[in-house]
Amino acid sequence: MPNIFKLNLTKTPLIMRYLFLFSLIIFSFYSCNNAEKEKKEKIEKPSVSPKITAKDSTGLKIAYYDLDTLQQKYLFFKNEYEVMSKKKNAFEKELLKKQSDFQKFVERNEERAQKGLLSQNQLAELQNKAQKMQEEYAIFEQKKTIEMQSEFEQKLTLISKNLETYAKEFCEKNNIDILLQSGQSSQIGYIHPSMNTTDEFINYLNQKQAEIDKDLK
Repeated sequence: MPNIFKLNLTKTPLIMRYLFLFSLIIFSFYSCNNAEKEKKEKIEKPSVSPKITAKDSTGLKIAYYDLDTLQQKYLFFKNEYEVMSKKKNAFEKELLKKQSDFQKFVERNEERAQKGLLSQNQLAELQNKAQKMQEEYAIFEQKKTIEMQSEFEQKLTLISKNLETYAKEFCEKNNIDILLQSGQSSQIGYIHPSMNTTDEFINYLNQKQAEIDKDLK
């Protein structure tokens, strides 16, 4: 007997691609203004000052941080990523439940129809209900996806602003002229390890976040 409902919820794209955006936060470099050197010398040094000695021929002080390590140890980034991962997983489970409920509805009423237990009016009503369930599912998925995409973008903007602002402060406090970003997506072929300030920069980021968290308590 043919399928009386002719309606099936097909698998639709979820929002997993948006988590990948977190791994694409790239700041190729940040140049610090060295014109206010006298003013910078008055600024208090961070608790952990990077020991950077490498300079190019013009005397620029250059450092870099590893983006992959930053993503693992920058607590604000880690926490926000975990929050969005949990929301994504909860959303996926809710979609799967709605798919399962719809499929069970179709299967049990197909079985009733095959056994001749439903009138033509009942069949029509059930078909209409199945159509409504499918439409409601599509609306729910689209609305929720847009909401979560917007939240992802807001968090990415906030993380980007934090890195931009604190990279500038970090450079000013340590008289760094250029702060490069290294990692799998970086265009840097090689940079001497003596310029590595990853741990110091991450410590600075976490210190700044700790100040915010303290005020939030």
